[in-house]
Amino acid sequence: MGIEKEGKLIKNPEKGGLEVEISFLETENDISFITSEIPENLISVFKRQFYEVEGDLAVKKFPKPIENLETIKQNYLKYKPELISQAGNLKPVKWEEGLAAFIDIVSGEDIDWWLAGSCSLALRGIDVVPHDIDIMLSSRDLEKIKNHFLDYTLWPILPTGGWIVEYFGMVFLGCQVDFAFDPLPELDQPEPVDCGPYAGSHLEEIVWKGQQIKVPPVELFINVNRKRGRFDRVQAVENFLKIN
Repeated sequence: MGIEKEGKLIKNPEKGGLEVEISFLETENDISFITSEIPENLISVFKRQFYEVEGDLAVKKFPKPIENLETIKQNYLKYKPELISQAGNLKPVKWEEGLAAFIDIVSGEDIDWWLAGSCSLALRGIDVVPHDIDIMLSSRDLEKIKNHFLDYTLWPILPTGGWIVEYFGMVFLGCQVDFAFDPLPELDQPEPVDCGPYAGSHLEEIVWKGQQIKVPPVELFINVNRKRGRFDRVQAVENFLKIN
C-alpha cells in the first residue's frame, strides 16, 4: 500500500490475465479508479468509457459518499481486466450470457426495464456485434437494482448531475452491462434516439429464449448510427426494415 499526498493509493497485488495495474486514490470528497500501464491498443477503450486519459494512465473519479465502496472496489479489481479485454476486442463479448444473467436476477422482482443499444438489434436477428448491454430503468427501482447487483457493480450507481440520464452505473455479468435510469428529454434532440424518452414510450416486445423483452423501434437506430459513422449498422437496419 502506497501513500500519496492527497489520499491513499491501494495497489492491486495481482494483474491477472491482462497486463494493467489497477489502483484507487481516495480523498475525503472522492475516489479515483485508476488503471495504469495500459497497452497502446487499448487506450481508446478507456476514452470511449469517459475516463480521463494521459499517456498509459486512465482515471475515473466518483464523488463520495458511496455505499458499499469496499465491495465495489473488490469487484473492480476482479472484473475490470476481463471487461477491458472484451471491450478491446481481445476476447469475445459474452452479451448473451450477460443478458440471460440480468434477466435471471430481476425475474419476479417487479422491476421495469427495457433494452437499448446494439443488443436490441442483435435480438431481432440484425447482423451486429454488441460490445456491451444497455439497460434502461426507472429510478423508482433504484434501490432494488443497487441491492440485487451489488456483487457485480464496477461503477457505483450515482446521480449524473443532468448528463442525459438521472442515474448511471456499470456492472459486470460476464460482459459490461450499463444501467441508465430516467433518460432526459435532451436525448431526443434534435430527433429521437433508441435510449430516449420517445423510445421509452413507444416500446415493442420481442421474444428471446422464451423471455418477453421490451425494445425500442428499430428505425430509431438509423439516424443515430449515421451520425456516428456506423454505416454498416445503418445498412443492416435498413435491410431488416425492407424485409419486415
